[in-house]
Amino acid sequence: MHSEELRLNLATRQNMANCLGRLGRHEEAIKLGREVLAGKRQLHGDKNYRTISSEMNLATALYQAGQCDESVRIMRRLLPFSRRELGPDNVHTIRIETNLGLFLSQRNTIPSRDDLLESIAILDPLSKRMNRILGAQHPETINANATLSVASRKLAALAALPPRQRATLVDA
Repeated sequence: MHSEELRLNLATRQNMANCLGRLGRHEEAIKLGREVLAGKRQLHGDKNYRTISSEMNLATALYQAGQCDESVRIMRRLLPFSRRELGPDNVHTIRIETNLGLFLSQRNTIPSRDDLLESIAILDPLSKRMNRILGAQHPETINANATLSVASRKLAALAALPPRQRATLVDA
């Protein structure tokens, strides 16, 4: 298969994986997502935005399947590279930050204080940048602001619990 045919084949398969995830067929989406990522790495290398996009899609599929720890690991690994190589205002960097903030704030039934603090530390400056770059009414800005608000409320609720009850939740 020529490189252009392979690129189109991988793009089509990525779309299929995304659709499978939306249909709740998570294991199939993850399997296909891993195959697409391997193909993109072979075709483009690790430092290409297409490969990064496939890794973000895989992390999302893992998150949707309840495999939050792996999805967070992937996003944490991608973020420094994306900031450095693509820049902080690049759409892929912004999406990595948005998703990492979301994944951390939703990681467990009751996210840990550390996860919430990390989520807020990512989302607060991101929200300001997105308002500047995309505008306050852009759907991705609205989404990031909503995720920041939820994470902040969860942290406040956690802080309001009596210490003994908070310790029980953290140990659970």
